Amino acid sequence: MAKRTTAAMTRCAHWLLTLAVCTPTFSSANCDPDTSPQARPCRASVFVVAQRPTRLQYLKQHHREPKSIADIEPLLHDSYLSVNAGFVGIFNRFSETLRYGMEYRWKPLTRFQLRPAAGVISAENDASYVFLGVRRDFFVSGHWLFTGSFDAGYFEERDELNLGLELEFRSGLEVAYQFDNRYRIGVALYHLSNGGFGERNPGTESVVLSLTAPITSR
Repeated sequence: MAKRTTAAMTRCAHWLLTLAVCTPTFSSANCDPDTSPQARPCRASVFVVAQRPTRLQYLKQHHREPKSIADIEPLLHDSYLSVNAGFVGIFNRFSETLRYGMEYRWKPLTRFQLRPAAGVISAENDASYVFLGVRRDFFVSGHWLFTGSFDAGYFEERDELNLGLELEFRSGLEVAYQFDNRYRIGVALYHLSNGGFGERNPGTESVVLSLTAPITSR
């Protein structure tokens, strides 16, 4: 008798453990809230296995409006126009110089959510940079996001800012806060260099404050 009881308890424990591990969500879903005669009566004691809904499905099922843009990203694919200002030459022998820039970020074009971008930068010492590149947004929590970037373009140097080659590459990381209206304000750090293609490759860094506005939405 004890052996049979132990075996039954073991099978029961094994079944409960399997159910706990393999079942994403339990729901008493075979309960129709409709009170009409044709409605199926509720049976609260019967549970069925259900797939865990996505964030957007959950909001729709519970008739709730998204609380923030993070609830519906990346379903909203906007293009953005960004204006920025800051300093270049912050970590090397170049004297710190004010620089101003503007760039356009298109909607993501691939399943990797890469955004094509194009822009222009001008410094107070008349050096300038015209570039094409890509952007990738990473939402981390609520309204906060990181944006990684890589650009290649034409650099017009000056004596105060000589980077060794007209072809220059830029990589950067931006930390931004996105409001519910999808406007963003952020701070970015960039590195600009010729990647070793020139005889000299001093490189330089810049830190900028940016304001980014949505242009289109679907």
